[in-house]
Amino acid sequence: MFHRVICTAAISVALPLMSSTAAAQVIQPGDVLISNHGGSNVQQLRPSTGVVTTLVSVAGTPIGLAFDTNGKLYINVNNGIDKYDPTTGVLSLFFNGNGQREGLAFDRDSGLLFSISFGSNLCEVVNLNGNLVRTITIPGTTALLGVAVRSGTLVITDFGTGGVYVGTTTGSTFTLIGNLTPGNTYAPAIDIAGNIFVNDFAAGTTVQFTPQHAGGYAKSVFIAGLSNPDNGLSIGPDGSFTISEFTANRISIYNNNGTLRPQYPGVLDPDELVVYNPPCANAGGDTDGDGLCDDWEKNGLTVNVNGVAVFVDLPSMGADPNHKDIFVQADFMVSPGLCIPFFGCLFGHTHQPKVDAVALVTQAFANAPVNNPDGTTGITLHVDCGPNCIMNPKLGRLGGLCLRPTRSRTRIR
Repeated sequence: MFHRVICTAAISVALPLMSSTAAAQVIQPGDVLISNHGGSNVQQLRPSTGVVTTLVSVAGTPIGLAFDTNGKLYINVNNGIDKYDPTTGVLSLFFNGNGQREGLAFDRDSGLLFSISFGSNLCEVVNLNGNLVRTITIPGTTALLGVAVRSGTLVITDFGTGGVYVGTTTGSTFTLIGNLTPGNTYAPAIDIAGNIFVNDFAAGTTVQFTPQHAGGYAKSVFIAGLSNPDNGLSIGPDGSFTISEFTANRISIYNNNGTLRPQYPGVLDPDELVVYNPPCANAGGDTDGDGLCDDWEKNGLTVNVNGVAVFVDLPSMGADPNHKDIFVQADFMVSPGLCIPFFGCLFGHTHQPKVDAVALVTQAFANAPVNNPDGTTGITLHVDCGPNCIMNPKLGRLGGLCLRPTRSRTRIR
């Protein structure tokens, strides 16, 4: 990932024991995966054709669904979570939890799953090794049900009271921002602007909570006239809303202004849903989950800089598709001081980061207890703060040498 600030990366994946194998089925970007509440299976809708098929059958009632960054599907079933690998057709028991499952969300930033236990009125946070990290409870709630996560914000809904609660993915304090119909609050979602949307399936509406500059949230109806109960809700990269309408046995897709796109009938007992929108679907995937696509880390990529096509040679910078990388660009100011013709400049100074300090930070990231697909731990930090900074810590290569117009793509070796 590219940053002007330093941030953390995702946690690695370890495979659990296999429990069953079905025929592998291709999942394409944009496909909608839907829990069949009455049929003990997960359905797959391809909006480009309108065809609905069965992806995988489970031993129980599937509810919440979530994808990780490697395209593995997690399914809340009974008291735990199943894991399905679309490339092999393997369905695995991934996690045994406490109480009947409902909503499920995956946080791309932390690599953690947030799984709601409706039966025990709590949220269990699970890592991609299938281990319980912590348990979240919210005072004043009676039947937690829905969950959504985005950019550090965690939203949890309470079916019993109709409450909508907002907190952070790392905190334990939650704020009640509003209520929907008690006994009818269902799936939440968060858009890129931080607006929160929740289905109120008694009213057949999707309700919007908009953050206010003075604090709090303003509540309004965003979509009305849905066939209740409207259960699942997902917001796509283009801002579209995909909603499951249980009684109508259909999936409806809305534009980001609330106007209706196509509707897809023939989906049986649709409960929760998830839209497959992998960030690197067309660029080789993201094996190490660092936000840099595998094809970019292997071959580099071309970007547009002020109308000029520039090749970014990530391999020469030390990028590795099997080891987490973070790239940081540090801009700084320089004062030449007092400049005298034919003599030079005096009293100048620079705010360029000190190389020794950058090296300490780079080593701290390398020592981070974060697993990688290559079997090692740590994160490789690449800092571009001028020609004296080391951009490739593995080879000791300095920065400022790996960006060039596309007409010259010879890598520096």
